[in-house]
Amino acid sequence: MRKFFLGYVNHQKDGVRAGAIGALGTLGDPKAMPIVETFSRDDPADRIQRATKDALKKLQEQKPLVPAEIIRLREAVEKLQEETEKLKNNLEDLKKRLDAKEKT
Repeated sequence: MRKFFLGYVNHQKDGVRAGAIGALGTLGDPKAMPIVETFSRDDPADRIQRATKDALKKLQEQKPLVPAEIIRLREAVEKLQEETEKLKNNLEDLKKRLDAKEKT
């Protein structure tokens, strides 16, 4: 749907353009945000500017940049990496002790 609406953001009729921009906001696809931002100006009387402002607001409200699930997964992966590193160091230490014991 995003691609469909993107095909109309540069339409010659302002109503079609504003409708396409508004639809991108309603769609809520964060990938549309950079395109919608290109239409952002400081003219509240302009129909396209109002549609752009509303669309950007909707897109920003839809989803946070990084969902909470991703944050928790990253934390879990970091913890596993730390624990793996500790285990690796312990294993190397045990190997060194075993080698030293075998030499004596």
